[in-house]
Amino acid sequence: MRALLGALRSDGLDPDTSPVTTDTAVTAARTTTGTTASTTSRTAGHGLDELPALVASHESAGFATSYDVAVDPAHPAAEVPPLIGLSLYRTTQEALANVRRHSTASRASVVLRTGARPDRTPYVEVEILDEGRPRPGTSGSGLGLLGMRERVRSHHGECQIGPRVTGGYRVRVRLPYSATGPEGKIDNDDDNAFPEPEVVRVLVVDDQPLMRSGFAMMLGAEDLIEVIGDAADGAAAIEACRELRPDVVLMDVQMPGMDGIEATSRIVAEGLARVLILTTFDRDDYLFDALRAGAGGFLLKNSDPDDLIDGIRAVHHGHALLAPEVTRRVIEKMTTPSSTPSTPAPSTPDSPAPALSPSLDVLTTRELEVLRHLARGLSNAEIAAELVVGEATVKSHVSACLSKLYLRDRVQAVVLAYEAGLVRPGD
Repeated sequence: MRALLGALRSDGLDPDTSPVTTDTAVTAARTTTGTTASTTSRTAGHGLDELPALVASHESAGFATSYDVAVDPAHPAAEVPPLIGLSLYRTTQEALANVRRHSTASRASVVLRTGARPDRTPYVEVEILDEGRPRPGTSGSGLGLLGMRERVRSHHGECQIGPRVTGGYRVRVRLPYSATGPEGKIDNDDDNAFPEPEVVRVLVVDDQPLMRSGFAMMLGAEDLIEVIGDAADGAAAIEACRELRPDVVLMDVQMPGMDGIEATSRIVAEGLARVLILTTFDRDDYLFDALRAGAGGFLLKNSDPDDLIDGIRAVHHGHALLAPEVTRRVIEKMTTPSSTPSTPAPSTPDSPAPALSPSLDVLTTRELEVLRHLARGLSNAEIAAELVVGEATVKSHVSACLSKLYLRDRVQAVVLAYEAGLVRPGD
């Protein structure tokens, strides 16, 4: 189960509801970090100066949380661009919510640091630590950390997310202030030196006006997501895609006239956009028809709003995404021969290893290793750690596997790995 789930949903945790800060706490926060609210933008109100207030809100809720600052005087936190501050605030917000929701930890610590890399590029970093273990019944799977990693990648930053050797969990995110000039000074004049994170353009398709307006309001409040239009049926969705060129289409299934499945098939065939199916109906025919039509993901309308937001970003970046409610059925359906309706018995340690399919002969030895780890549910970062190589190298090998095997995404890669005998249930 973990294998396909890992490929479908990455290795994150679900973010929780954000705590509310008070004006008094905000003022104290600005004094503590030495930052000011002189820069006004759509991100105002959420930044580094809000971190102490965020920590205080967890303290007031009865969860012991400490906050420390280690700022290099040569690189004051006041010079951090607002968008970078917002990203680090949200990282801290999600990490603390995950600790409280998914961990047995009784306390956590937050540290804000600034400094410079060996090439003198200034950076700002937050680190969130706890000493707990995952609570029973939590799988550690979800979409929150996927969004976190995508956020870091969009800022050309670095992140370290995972268990600590001494116990507990660590989330550490480091982002550069901006590109630097030859003297090591911050260069904010070159607009191309440090590009803004990409905004995902979304088209909402649903036959119910209330649903369309509701999704538009929710997504419109999210930074880096822009709702560029809506449509009430499949035919209108296709025309809107041709005219507006969205990145992601949020598509309902049951609509009058052309339904969402047919519209998805045509949109994908024309290369107009990626499609995320969002439906009320948890039905196998909708699920598998949507995947055959080329949908990049399938979520139910009762999904958590944060999962929907992270799901849009995941589909935009080419990840395959399925609601957890349907994952098991996908595994059973796609790894079981059609002539055998029941799920095969799991293998035992003494079971002979099946011969590999000749279809894998096109892969190098290293690519086979990467595909095997991918099928076990490991993320690119986890595969890199296993093979002691860089994450970029793993990404290149994954791309080579998909290209050589004519696969659309990681989901198909996992299914092929099982069908070809590269991995077996229970591995």
